[in-house]
Amino acid sequence: MAAERSLRFSITPFNYTRQFYYALEKGIVRPEGVSVDVVHKHSPQKDQAIVCGDVDATTMSLGKYVITKSISHTDVFPNDPSVVGAGLSYRQGSGLFAPSDSNIAGPTDLEGVRLGIHDQSGAMTFHKAILDHHFDVDVDAIDWVVDTHQNLSKAFESREVDVVERVGDWYWDYLDDPNVELLYDLADGWHKLEGAYPLIHLIVLDRRFCEENPSTVDAFLQALRDSRDYRDNYYEDVLSALRGDSRKGESEQSIERLQRITKTATLPVTLDESAKANIRAWMDYAVEYGVLAEAITDDRLFPEWADE
Repeated sequence: MAAERSLRFSITPFNYTRQFYYALEKGIVRPEGVSVDVVHKHSPQKDQAIVCGDVDATTMSLGKYVITKSISHTDVFPNDPSVVGAGLSYRQGSGLFAPSDSNIAGPTDLEGVRLGIHDQSGAMTFHKAILDHHFDVDVDAIDWVVDTHQNLSKAFESREVDVVERVGDWYWDYLDDPNVELLYDLADGWHKLEGAYPLIHLIVLDRRFCEENPSTVDAFLQALRDSRDYRDNYYEDVLSALRGDSRKGESEQSIERLQRITKTATLPVTLDESAKANIRAWMDYAVEYGVLAEAITDDRLFPEWADE
């Protein structure tokens, strides 16, 4: 009997994403012939781990993947990550908020305001594309303030920023707060612009690992689908188990709050043409807004690795 192939897989410890990998992490789902070691790393450590060869697979945000592909397989990053599946996608849970007593009634009022956002590449590209091409807002007329979620909360409360981007539990808290108004939801805006809901993260493996172990990758991807299905079939049980192992704040201590955060999230896994179009669309906007110098060709973005 052939020895099992080991695969080291990095994910963030947040329960709203970890729920999809719960069955794999706990050994309830086991890919045939593959021993998977699930490790928890925050971004950007997990992104650095794949390009440094410390892990074989990771979840990676769409934006970070495309940016990394522009410099991977070079002296800067010798290893070359390759997307093999669509990761988390959601239909609600990220958006821009303004004070209810302000003069900002909608996205078209954002020119000239200070807008707080947590990420100047991935999230900002999504928002700039929506504001520019859907709402016809001059994004260069916005004062973009990049900081941590925590610092932006304080800046918004003190009115040092006029509008703030909120995600996850912050989003849902603000949605219930009568003192703030949702200007638009990112997922809804991206769907209106591109006809698809945004991919938040991707399933990424080391390219050489893919080329040398295609059957292992197939088994791993099937295990991810099985783990996702286990979460869907035993949703309450998975959330209850994770709540007892929570590593973050209040939102992950309450089943009700965790349900609210995750109820619109899905894990497609399959990298179909729709998923590829989603990645290309973000990349083209990233070029437009100066995040990337030029577009990356399909043979770099989506290299072939499986046996024909």
